[in-house]
Amino acid sequence: MAKAKISLDAVYKKFFSNPYIVKSFLQDFVPGDYIEDLDFSTLERLSGNYVSDTLNIRSNDIVWQLQWKNTRQTCYLVVMLEFQSSTNYWMALRMNAYTTLLLQDLIATRKLRSQTPLPIVLPIVIYNGKRQWNAPRDVADLFGANLPKELLPYIPSQRHFLLDISRFPEEILDKLHGVAAQIVKLEREKNITPLMKVYHELLTQIQGPEYTDVCEVLHIWVLEYLLGRMGITEDLSHLNLQELGVVLENRAEEWKKMFLAEGRAEGKAEGKAEEKLQFTVSLRKRVIEDLKLRFGPLPSHLIASIEMITDPYVLVDFVVLASTANSLQNFEVLSKRNRSVVKE
Repeated sequence: MAKAKISLDAVYKKFFSNPYIVKSFLQDFVPGDYIEDLDFSTLERLSGNYVSDTLNIRSNDIVWQLQWKNTRQTCYLVVMLEFQSSTNYWMALRMNAYTTLLLQDLIATRKLRSQTPLPIVLPIVIYNGKRQWNAPRDVADLFGANLPKELLPYIPSQRHFLLDISRFPEEILDKLHGVAAQIVKLEREKNITPLMKVYHELLTQIQGPEYTDVCEVLHIWVLEYLLGRMGITEDLSHLNLQELGVVLENRAEEWKKMFLAEGRAEGKAEGKAEEKLQFTVSLRKRVIEDLKLRFGPLPSHLIASIEMITDPYVLVDFVVLASTANSLQNFEVLSKRNRSVVKE
């Protein structure tokens, strides 16, 4: 019987079960100067089985606690992993309910004394769906707008922090260099050249024993997701992360050599100007046709930008990118970043 493929949410659950990943995530993605006031040496994973008869924390949800620097007060993090094809419209309500239940549990277990200020709870939703998250992020927004103003003070309000992985701004992500940011880049990147750069940067950052579990789950992710994306189907589970990196780089070079060999076989890529032009034109056509086949009609500005490219080596990269990008927008973003040739 074939081994069941591990789910992507299980992979991310493992990542965010590591305190160093949690620290990196907060420092990389959560805005606010208060992050520097948290004592990350006190990070402690809590059981999610603290809630009521009717509403339970799912196995994919993670709760952490840590203290503020120079105080004995505690901050709680409720991390919700949402790997779905569509958004959960009621997520803000569920996060509000989980927050309330967590606080009630702290009272019931006498971790909070009477008249003690309640600790801060930071609800976090990590979403990796293809469609943009469009559900309300504040529970107050679920009540509608046409309410008597006298009732507004009675409406609960709590906002959760959302990381929509696929739509986090590229220009901001490029400036982030923590382990959590590298993991997000690795998930998003579709072009093999920058992907391998991120891959090697990540490996250099997770060398210590504190990242042993992260290395294990990264190894699983590479075997079950990244290799398939590159068209590699053989069993390479015996290879370590460094050896898998070599395999991926070799595959990328094979793709480039294959496309260039098609031109050289006819004396085009390195031949006379007219023959080189013919090969360049054929590559442009290949890129445009592959994109149309995968994503439908192309905007005129994109076609015009591709047709302006005169370097066949650049077009070979674009042929590879056209077959690996997860959307037309992703193709344009990667093209702008890598070659600065596709312009709006």
